[in-house]
Amino acid sequence: MSKFLNKIVNGNSLEILKKIPSKTFDLVFADPAYNLQIGV
Repeated sequence: MSKFLNKIVNGNSLEILKKIPSKTFDLVFADPAYNLQIGV
């Protein structure tokens, strides 16, 4: 876990989250990309 401590991690969140041990945190808030044009 220390390799993720106080770091900004850029990449595919589904792949990165697999590398983080379970019970490391209680909540992950992922901000979706803007301009997806959903419902257009």
